[in-house]
Amino acid sequence: MSNLKKIIIAVAIFLIVCVGLALKYNDLVSLNNPKYYKQAVVFFAKQDYQNAYYNFGKVKKISPLYVAALFKQGVCAEKLGDYDTAIKKYNLLLEKSPKSFFAPRARYSLAKAYFQHKDYDDAERLFKQIKNQGVVEDYIIASNYYLGLLNKKTNPEVAKKYFFEYIKLSPKGTFSVASSDELGSMPNLTEFENRLIGSINIEDKNYVKAKPFLEKSKLGYVWADLATCYWAEGDYKKAKIIIEQGLKFYSKNVDKGDLRRIIDIYSSIYSNEAKTGLFKLSKIIDESDAQGEDYVYYKLAKILGGKESLNLYSKIAYKYPNSDLADVALWNLFWNEYQHKNYKKAKQLGSEHLKRYPESDLNARMLFWMGKVALKQKKSAEANGYWNKILSRYPDDYYAFRADALAKGDVNEWGTKKYHKLLDREVNVEFPINYSELDIKDLKLINTLLELGDYEVWSELNFNNKFVESWFEYKRGNKSKSVLLAREALISMDVKPPFNDDIYKLAYPLYYVADVNKNATSTALDPYLIMSLIREESYFNSTAKSKTGAVGLMQLMPSTASYVATKYGYLRPSVSTLLIPEKNIIYGCLYFKYIKNALRGNDVLSVIAYNGGPNAVNQWSKNIKYTDYDEFVENIPYSETRNYIKKVYRTYWNYLNVYNY
Repeated sequence: MSNLKKIIIAVAIFLIVCVGLALKYNDLVSLNNPKYYKQAVVFFAKQDYQNAYYNFGKVKKISPLYVAALFKQGVCAEKLGDYDTAIKKYNLLLEKSPKSFFAPRARYSLAKAYFQHKDYDDAERLFKQIKNQGVVEDYIIASNYYLGLLNKKTNPEVAKKYFFEYIKLSPKGTFSVASSDELGSMPNLTEFENRLIGSINIEDKNYVKAKPFLEKSKLGYVWADLATCYWAEGDYKKAKIIIEQGLKFYSKNVDKGDLRRIIDIYSSIYSNEAKTGLFKLSKIIDESDAQGEDYVYYKLAKILGGKESLNLYSKIAYKYPNSDLADVALWNLFWNEYQHKNYKKAKQLGSEHLKRYPESDLNARMLFWMGKVALKQKKSAEANGYWNKILSRYPDDYYAFRADALAKGDVNEWGTKKYHKLLDREVNVEFPINYSELDIKDLKLINTLLELGDYEVWSELNFNNKFVESWFEYKRGNKSKSVLLAREALISMDVKPPFNDDIYKLAYPLYYVADVNKNATSTALDPYLIMSLIREESYFNSTAKSKTGAVGLMQLMPSTASYVATKYGYLRPSVSTLLIPEKNIIYGCLYFKYIKNALRGNDVLSVIAYNGGPNAVNQWSKNIKYTDYDEFVENIPYSETRNYIKKVYRTYWNYLNVYNY
């Protein structure tokens, strides 16, 4: 064998040994680092930041957890007030991993650490960099506040601009009141500056602080806010004078929300005679050609009823067709014609509504009832056309649930006569990767951090997406917050995804499956319906307590739970017992069974009674004219109960679709 071959073989063996040692070392790192990271997370959760910092420091540079550990060390140092160390750690992170998803937060935290450390030049440089080149909007906006503080003494006019920019971009933000206070402490404020400070404090409901600034402003621009201050302190006479004067001369100077707030305040001053105040406002508005007449008409229509209401709805619909109340007014005109069986006129008004307001929140409702009109006119094909539009455009809506039943010919079928079995276990929801800007590598790291118990990682970053936030809350076990975030995100979507998208499982999760299955089965109830009731009653918050005293998952009054317990041979529960999920579900199912038996086994009426009470339902059944339950639901006199049954059955519909897709 030649010397060259010997050298090549020796080098190859050396490299193999090196690779083997490296792999072995990497295995040791992988085995040891999670242990230290996990220990650090436990200390961090206990607010023992010293020990957390020490354990995060044990994570090796070669570990994929190193960047996260560096970031966490910076956070720990901040918590301990050691800004010098925090600065070092954040700088090291940005040097080692400038494109990490930790980088934007690290850069913002570094700027704040410089500020706390009184390294004002570095702080200003970095906040300006974030403001001009940042990628996270919240950090860009917040930088204005800190830049205002940094310039307050040396250049107050520049500071003013930064504080104003913060308020302009985030009038309800974390630092809006603080920015307002900083402005308020500055001399020689302009009329506009006084007005802005006053409005920020009005938004914060700090009327005492707002009033002095508003009194230095021109009445024409602040009359609504100033009247609110007088009303809040109980000077109704002064509030009325300002409101009447403001409506006569300055109604065009306030936005719609402020104008409606002030109309509500004015009518509330008249206590039980709200209509007297509204009639007076109507006269003032009419005589002075002021804004807000559509809202006054609407409030009066809700109070008066009968032909007077219809006349007012007609005025809103045709005198103010661009008002956001016009579609509601036109719906009420349609509904009146439908109930009086004037189907030709109803169809005309419904068609007009759909044409004039194609983006209205009432569209699913209008399409549904236009389908009903078509059925009344024996036009089944036309009716199916309306049902299909609902199912296509509004697939997760209550009216999709009803349209689906009618399209299948189940005129009075509400889906709860066929008992459904829930899934055997709760479903693990995958990270909503399609709704984030994370790549696969980042997702793998996040999953690793979550497996190690680091559920705080999301709150220290900024993903700027409610579905992602919902998922993190779901992983942390914050059931209610997770559902509410996902629900809000779904509502905001113009085009809904298919039901097999996991985001629906965040909005409509399955919790307490075994208990729901067991108790629904024993009481001959539909488990999906019970799950829907739990979602709408408490959003799975087992410790929820209402103002009226209802408690737990199914929001039971203790007296009601005691009554059904006695009736069905169970121990009477205490309030603390009702806060235990499995116990609450037992008594909730017993109560629903009791209601259902009292209402002749009717699920629809039972859901209504769960909110409005069995006595009210019996009374409505006698007084409301209806030919089917769809009409009955639309005519429930309590808006809370009317909306409640729609929410429960919308949830029911979505559960069936999500888990039986």
